[in-house]
Amino acid sequence: MDSSQNTASVTGGSGGNGIVVPQSNETAASTATSDDPKQNLNQLDNMTKLSEKCNIQVPMEVLNLIDDGKNPDEFTRDVINSCIAKNQITKGKTDAFKESKRLAQTQSMLPNGDVKVKTEL
Repeated sequence: MDSSQNTASVTGGSGGNGIVVPQSNETAASTATSDDPKQNLNQLDNMTKLSEKCNIQVPMEVLNLIDDGKNPDEFTRDVINSCIAKNQITKGKTDAFKESKRLAQTQSMLPNGDVKVKTEL
């Protein structure tokens, strides 16, 4: 089986640039290196061109977790929990505002259903 049958082309980003993904049990090091220096330089050049179009920002907290040998999913979990807590606070404020608005409207009504009208002199 030759290398063209051993890979799958995946397009990503704008412009349909392809990224070749190995589909065999070969390691990334064995697929990235070759005895031919020109081929190695071409592969590095292609990776450099593709990396210029890739704008991925990794938070420092994630890198610190990885350095500490922890799972970076902890960062995601913490961010989601923080968002949930902030969402609950905002929902509480919104519900309180709606309730105060409802109470203000009911207090301005007379027992017979008429609305009090402020008279300005």
